[in-house]
Amino acid sequence: MDALHNLTSDGLQHEIVITLKDFDNVQTYARYDNIVIGSEDEQYTLKTLGVYSGNAEDALRHNVDENFTTLDRDNDKHLMNNCAQIFSGPWWYFQCNPGSQLFGPYNSERYNKRIRWSLEKDNNVKFVEVKMKHTGPKIM
Repeated sequence: MDALHNLTSDGLQHEIVITLKDFDNVQTYARYDNIVIGSEDEQYTLKTLGVYSGNAEDALRHNVDENFTTLDRDNDKHLMNNCAQIFSGPWWYFQCNPGSQLFGPYNSERYNKRIRWSLEKDNNVKFVEVKMKHTGPKIM
């Protein structure tokens, strides 16, 4: 997370593209044109994503302003539980809702123990590729 913070907070604009493939081999993608991740002191907050484009859902958007939670660092805003423990992986958890979760276990069956990318439907992901690149001066 330190590397992602350092990369996205260098004063330049960075794009992230997330490519997904489900168990029916349907491939989709989500592109955000201005991702910024906070520092360790800020609990690696997902500060901004910029403009979305793609044919996958905008399933990461609801996690903006959320802190990154891991099994050993409960930074989410859920008062009773560590969401990373409930969903078996680190992520930015809005209201302990993993509408998107790219660091979950590879499992096609169990609802709360899998990689996913959907706020609206019960989909499972078998392949994820995340790419980032510098795209120009920072958008204000």
